[in-house]
Amino acid sequence: MHEFHKANKERQQEDAACIARLEESILLLTVKQENVKAPTRREEGRIDLQRFRANGPLYTGPPQEVEPFITWIQGVELLFTTSGVVSKPGLGLNS
Repeated sequence: MHEFHKANKERQQEDAACIARLEESILLLTVKQENVKAPTRREEGRIDLQRFRANGPLYTGPPQEVEPFITWIQGVELLFTTSGVVSKPGLGLNS
């Protein structure tokens, strides 16, 4: 019986240590991390995709029709051109 109590006490101590480690892990996960400061200046021709918003033209033309689609894509190109977005060589975005 004495061995049973001793084993039970050891198990309780191990459980308490495990719970303490779990609590510490949870606290580390819930503590707000410091924000990493983003660069204040963007490179030429780059945009901040998290802040970029556009009320661009929506394609409402019939599917499989070429002319309405070309008109729409020209409107999209105009939107990006006036927003200062440029494509980089090698990305397949050049016209």
